Amino acid sequence: MKKILLFLFLALGVLSFAAPSYVDLNKIQRDGYQIDVNDVDTLAFSQEESDMNLVVTMYFTNDGNPQTLRIAFKTMFAPAFGLEYTDEIQTNRAYIQKSFGKNRNGIVYGYNIVPKKQKRKGCFLNVFLITEQELPDEVLKDIANTALNEVESYIR
Repeated sequence: MKKILLFLFLALGVLSFAAPSYVDLNKIQRDGYQIDVNDVDTLAFSQEESDMNLVVTMYFTNDGNPQTLRIAFKTMFAPAFGLEYTDEIQTNRAYIQKSFGKNRNGIVYGYNIVPKKQKRKGCFLNVFLITEQELPDEVLKDIANTALNEVESYIR
């Protein structure tokens, strides 16, 4: 009985500080992502693969816009990850910011994907890819489209 009560209190505690109900957390976890941050304003989850790491952040605010995320990546996030911002390309759907840096294994490339339009009002997405290989623009555009399709599928 004590275990059941403890479980209920823990579950209610998690639900009270969780992301909005329109985000499907169960589907995110079933798809192999690890939830790193889950609070009222931010949901961050990641997935490590052998050739590429993916970090997704959802910001829950009515005050944001894609330009703010683009500027934040250039001025704060890229330097914080030890990356140097190099360029940006656009697709019909997203801005893709390129960067590179060095780690103990050699050169790494970071690609920050910011959708131009929100799927849901008050939910801004940021998808960050880290890989050890430089990706051509056409491949980046395909990866960005695929990643956004997947991430947006978690939003009802």
